[in-house]
Amino acid sequence: MIKKLFTLTYLAFILFTHFALAQNKNPDYAKLLYYTRELTTRPSVMKFLNETFKEELAQIPEEAAEKFDIPKEALRRISETQFLAIIERHPELYEFIDEYLKKVPESIEDETARDIKIHEAWQAKFNKMADIEELKTNLLKYANPLEPYVFKVPKGKPGFEVVEISANHAFQHEGKMIEAVAIDEKLATRIRKCKQYAFNVFDFDNMIIADAIIEAHENGAKIMGGIDKNVIDSRPEVKAVYDKVTKAGIKITPVNPTNLNHQKQHAFDWDHPDLAEAWYLSANNTYSCMRSTGDLTVEQAEQLSAAELKYAISNANHVLVLKGQLPALVAYHNLSLSISEKYLLRGKEFPLSSAFRIMGEKISDDYTTSLYLAFTPGGGMKNINRNVFGQIIQNGTGDIYLGVFVASSDDLYDEIKNAVIADYLQKKKELTKVFFVGDTSFAMREYSIALPLSGLYRETYEHKSGGEVEKLNIYVDDPTNELVQTLSAEDMEKFRSMIKIAPEVYGETHITLPDGTSAKLTSKIHHKLMARGNVSTPGNSFNPSGAADTNTEQVVVLSDPKETAKVKSIIMSLYKRSEGTVYNEMKKRNAHAIKVLGQEKFDKVVKKIQDKLKADCDAKLKIKA
Repeated sequence: MIKKLFTLTYLAFILFTHFALAQNKNPDYAKLLYYTRELTTRPSVMKFLNETFKEELAQIPEEAAEKFDIPKEALRRISETQFLAIIERHPELYEFIDEYLKKVPESIEDETARDIKIHEAWQAKFNKMADIEELKTNLLKYANPLEPYVFKVPKGKPGFEVVEISANHAFQHEGKMIEAVAIDEKLATRIRKCKQYAFNVFDFDNMIIADAIIEAHENGAKIMGGIDKNVIDSRPEVKAVYDKVTKAGIKITPVNPTNLNHQKQHAFDWDHPDLAEAWYLSANNTYSCMRSTGDLTVEQAEQLSAAELKYAISNANHVLVLKGQLPALVAYHNLSLSISEKYLLRGKEFPLSSAFRIMGEKISDDYTTSLYLAFTPGGGMKNINRNVFGQIIQNGTGDIYLGVFVASSDDLYDEIKNAVIADYLQKKKELTKVFFVGDTSFAMREYSIALPLSGLYRETYEHKSGGEVEKLNIYVDDPTNELVQTLSAEDMEKFRSMIKIAPEVYGETHITLPDGTSAKLTSKIHHKLMARGNVSTPGNSFNPSGAADTNTEQVVVLSDPKETAKVKSIIMSLYKRSEGTVYNEMKKRNAHAIKVLGQEKFDKVVKKIQDKLKADCDAKLKIKA
């Protein structure tokens, strides 16, 4: 029995309890998502609906908002997913909505006397023809804002199919070596075959993909795209792609977000059920993210020695390909909000939203795979780290896997820490394995969760000498760290050995090409991968950090034992290749500070930092008491 709860434990329901949701006749989801786009982006409509359903919205308990850090005012507004759930159940409204959208253009949003009069007339018409009481009942019964909207699929048919999860680096899986794929060539091949294509990316300098887009356009495909405006303005290579594609007659929107337009989302053929696909990538449309030789051309790489060639690699990335009209429609729906001239939403203009859930293949009587899609800003009730990623850890069991570019979320760290400590105390000191491998440059930053997972803290110390000031990053063992305090010294040492930096080939390397020119090769771990139990996060653009909630991002959670095993294999391929831990890297970096300060002064600085950590911890405990 599945209870409807007004708490975000709904993700436990989403990810770990599975059943087939089906009915014989499907709603017209293309139409419903169109209605949702058109109406939830109109302030006058949402103001009217929020006022009409004010009493019903007030019945959602505020404890949920407090527990899951949801702004209380957010629960007093109808969300995108609530709206979709309600209109699905009231087809008698469709004729009215069609008439409204036809006769009232979106430009009628000014607070002039004329516009107010127009809105009041339509509101009166709605109140007269709609069964308001039934709508209010259904809002409470079917449209919990803290639960995802669940798409209905024909009985016995999956709503999506995972075509592939592949990486641009080789990995071992089920005893076989899975070869690296050229993500740009794979994406370009799909683009050339499309009838419809919509995309939004942060960065785009890859001419292989640009040429494929132009070819598809010349063959009659309908295409629209988006690239972060700030990147177009700051990178000449991206401006060159933008100019080339737009001169070919293709509409590309310079997306102007309030933070980062960080998506890597692609929708294909959403109006063609047999062809429809959604592609979710961790990679930008750049050579460094996709090309097998990274920053170098293939011709340049062929001139390198074997010792140098190992550094000519792209950022470690992957691609998730989903077949099915539902994921394609959801992707197109969300893309439209950012890149269609009709909307061009920014920041708080995006509707508040929970998430979309699509059921997949039934693999046993009590387990059906599922796909969970959320989009920021606004999705996951504005806190992806706590309400999505944190729930994967909290509601899962077994080992935890992370292969990440950057991870700085306090909420995610707390969930991992709490899971490890709970298992350790409840299972007679059984140590939960956390296979963490992160890009080195970010894993060692002061905000990285890799530091507290290793029992460390970083502080910048200003060393003054001869009128000069040198800022030294000093890493210390944190005596207040809960993992350090709970685990035995031996088990903490084991735990630290699990928290790793990137393999040595990822980073920055300087080489001299045969023609005498110097080249800087830069490669990073660029995945945003997490897994626990049967649940994983392939195809995310969202790095688990606090700031990402205000970016334009895609969040993908896949509940599927087979595909999650592959995600774990991708993470472990990098993890096993890495010989460096965060804790040992700390010792190497502290060596510079010791050289500058001398051992005695360094030890005094460390003690001062540790004493301050203890004092701050004691002060917090007193406040709680």
